[in-house]
Amino acid sequence: MKTLYWTLLLAVSVVYAQPIQWSHGVWDQDGPPTGKLLSENNGYWGDCALTGVEYRYLSQPTNPPDRLRSDSNTFGRRLLDGRFSGDWHVPVGQNRGPLLVLFDFKRPCLFTEVDLYAFRSNPHHFTLEVADDPDNGPWRKVYDKPLDKKDSSVFYRAKMPADSRGRYLKLSFNGQGTTCLDEVIVWGDAEVSDVCPEQIRPVHVPDLAADQRYSLPGIASSAYSLDDFAAWQKTLGVHQALPVLWAAADTSQPTAPVLPAVGIINAPLAMPLAQNEIESCYLTLTNPADHAVRVTLSADGPSGTGLQLTLLGGGVLPANRPKRPLTNEEQLRLFVTGDLPPDAEPEGDMQVLPFFAPGQQLGRSQMKRYLANAEALIDFPTVVLPPGGSLVVMLRVSSVEAIPGTYTAQLRAASDDGRLSVMPLGLSVVSLSLPWPDIWLRAWGVGTQQFPFESLERVQNDVETVRKLGATVWDGFPEPGSKAEFFAKTGPCHHHLMIRPRKYIYLGYGGKLKVEDLTEQDRLEIAEESRRLAAEAKGLGLGYDKWFMELWDEPGEGNSRLYGELARIIKGADPAIRIYMNPLFWRPGFPPQEVIFDHLKDFYNELIDISVPITNLVGDNLTTQELWSKPRMVQAHYLHPARRAGRGMSWKSFRHGFNGWGYYCYYAPQGNAWDIKTWTSLGYSYQMVFPGPKGAIITPIYETMREGWEDYRLLCALRAAGKQQLLDELLTASGQNQVNWQDLRNRALAAFK
Repeated sequence: MKTLYWTLLLAVSVVYAQPIQWSHGVWDQDGPPTGKLLSENNGYWGDCALTGVEYRYLSQPTNPPDRLRSDSNTFGRRLLDGRFSGDWHVPVGQNRGPLLVLFDFKRPCLFTEVDLYAFRSNPHHFTLEVADDPDNGPWRKVYDKPLDKKDSSVFYRAKMPADSRGRYLKLSFNGQGTTCLDEVIVWGDAEVSDVCPEQIRPVHVPDLAADQRYSLPGIASSAYSLDDFAAWQKTLGVHQALPVLWAAADTSQPTAPVLPAVGIINAPLAMPLAQNEIESCYLTLTNPADHAVRVTLSADGPSGTGLQLTLLGGGVLPANRPKRPLTNEEQLRLFVTGDLPPDAEPEGDMQVLPFFAPGQQLGRSQMKRYLANAEALIDFPTVVLPPGGSLVVMLRVSSVEAIPGTYTAQLRAASDDGRLSVMPLGLSVVSLSLPWPDIWLRAWGVGTQQFPFESLERVQNDVETVRKLGATVWDGFPEPGSKAEFFAKTGPCHHHLMIRPRKYIYLGYGGKLKVEDLTEQDRLEIAEESRRLAAEAKGLGLGYDKWFMELWDEPGEGNSRLYGELARIIKGADPAIRIYMNPLFWRPGFPPQEVIFDHLKDFYNELIDISVPITNLVGDNLTTQELWSKPRMVQAHYLHPARRAGRGMSWKSFRHGFNGWGYYCYYAPQGNAWDIKTWTSLGYSYQMVFPGPKGAIITPIYETMREGWEDYRLLCALRAAGKQQLLDELLTASGQNQVNWQDLRNRALAAFK
């Protein structure tokens, strides 16, 4: 019976054989491995069996040993950490003889493929054996890769023969000289039963008193008493018979129990749109009964109009880092068991952050591990709500060459027993196609990742999600097959490069090199590398207006003069190279404007092509305005985090006549993107999307910044239409301390009705 079960699971888990790109950049036409990930390597978001795998060495690696970074007392679990091709802290190594590793998957498994990363000591020879008993065997050899002295591979796909079963997997790996191994990735299927449960380690949701419930699990402010719930039920009248209740919401983050007033339940919702934009809003879906309910959601839009409606379900997860830094041993325990020391448990509510479109979910086991409301979303758009429970839903309406007019639509929730709850929509498309202004927009940290591979679909979706922000900057040259190349093919693109040799990044950023310390060799080296970079760009077919060079991040009092001198060297080598600078001058606190001006006046307007000061330094009456207002290739400003930057970044750019803006950052997790407990710094304010198996999963921060880009386009349309009085009124209002951005946007759009 188990054999049939495994066979069926493997049959349905096979993804159609579209090309994949392995994490070292190589495209593979054979498609993804068959089966689920069994080895729990960090960074994979698809189907997994969370086996609780452990491993030990039958030969002891010492060069380098398997330890957590430089901590000799803490096991590193390096072979499963999702890292490869790094420094001394990434691989394990053994001086002589084969490296022998024994993996215990804690349950019977069917192995279909084992992938290995080994960036040193090639050529390699390795074998794989399986057994049910590690001591008595019998061990069966299922793979043997012979030594080939001409082989320089750093990655191996070992596809297992049929019926490669066992609880244990033994790897014998031998290389040239010191044998080094980076990562072991195991695929297949595994028994999941009462005897062998998965190691889910679900999100901990604090218990409430017996007479209380959560509207959204883990969000304390959404809790209510059973008495309050019963009193609310009595107000519902005919709505009590509905399976769920729709209601419009002002925000994605409920700050009170989600028990909507009768007047807003399933009330009609109106949304105005231009002919080519995306407009979104938040709704809540609430179960009014004292028993669980299962409903399937749908958005029925008008056909043939160019309008597309999509519902996304909001995931609830912890949003605060541990209260104190974790020791190395605590970090390993967190990775293996999911447990934190009591004195490090984070404080504060969970938040609604990732919004899943249908089919965007993580693997089922990972949904259960990371989300407090996984049961509600795991089969989205089919939703299961507990008694009195709620879900935050995002409605996105996309218009693609939409036909102007007024239309009706419906949001529907159909229960298994045939009951239906409907919210009417009124969609009005004005006669306006938003323009596509030529701007420079940088979202630091573009692109999400998945280890050990990404499908072609994922790469394309990842790029598309960035592009919908209006972003035009991508890190790196468009090397063949890279995401930079995919991005460049979808629209305007400015490729961001760093100064070479890279040692000057660290010397400059850290203030370890002064202008007077520059040697003739330094100058020759920088000039030569700059010319080489320009030649590389030319070889890829890039004109000078398609790429630019940054020296280091956020220059200030200690290193801005060096920045100017190196810029002068680069321009001397090739005057056409575009140079970027994002002045910060943080002490903490900002120095007087005169100090900033004094540091930049001798070179900024002469040498800097892409001007992106921190937004705090940009103002009409400031001394430094002489620097930022000079026409050049790019006049922009930036701020971080993106949540703080907000929708007003684009409005400020328009007010100052700038053609760009930027924010940090799009995606730069400081640990597991789905587990804030693993982060060493920052927080989800710095993460606009979450990674998924099919691409990026958006958050409310993402929607805010995307709407800012569409606001800029709308302002350009007002200017082009000669509606100057309204434009002036809106720009004045946008500079106030408290701004209702949606109201300003609706006023602007109404001018085209």
